[in-house]
Amino acid sequence: MGTRPAGGGDVTAVQSPPTVAAGTSGAAGAAEAAEAAEAPVPTLAFLTTHGHALVCIARDPTIRLRDLAAEVGVSLRAIYLILDDLVATEHLERQRHGRRNRYRVNRRAELRHPLLHGRTTGDLLALLAASPAAAAAAAQTAPSVPSAPTRPA
Repeated sequence: MGTRPAGGGDVTAVQSPPTVAAGTSGAAGAAEAAEAAEAPVPTLAFLTTHGHALVCIARDPTIRLRDLAAEVGVSLRAIYLILDDLVATEHLERQRHGRRNRYRVNRRAELRHPLLHGRTTGDLLALLAASPAAAAAAAQTAPSVPSAPTRPA
């Protein structure tokens, strides 16, 4: 099934036959298979790389930056920038020890998003950096976050 462009040339369009999903038949099965093949698999991360870095440092304050970068899944240069941001926003404190920097989490730093008003970095890390059992206990004792106001219909 080759087609020629209007201006001439050697471009050929090739169409592959539609695949039919198992258990379906005819045009409906081909349409379902085409939709499934074209639908991208959603990837969703609830935390930013800044959040991931903060959790890793809370779990292991002595972590090397190279290991932190590998754990978070970013370059070493990106980790330097992330740590600079976290220090600038007072979520981390940088302390110089000889030739190395050490980072300490400021658990009293307030989270800046309006939905998290009154919550601190410590509240967040109590859920994320703890063991699953400790996180569940912390979630039950933490005050509830007020819900966003609803609009009248």
